Amino acid sequence: MNATELHQFYEGLVQRLRERGVVCAITSGLACVHYGIAETTQDCDLLCHTRSFEELLDVTEPLLTA
Repeated sequence: MNATELHQFYEGLVQRLRERGVVCAITSGLACVHYGIAETTQDCDLLCHTRSFEELLDVTEPLLTA
């Protein structure tokens, strides 16, 4: 997966979470790429409210088993 595909994957993940009402934000390296501070990264830190934990698992679990 190249940097563009990775960025699109994480953006899609956040979009799916937000569609389910999960309050979340991308932080760290990917946020730096998004705002032009860095050119590339391969990790993503995601902040979510603790009340959204089950929704987060519902969205991410299928990704882990694929």
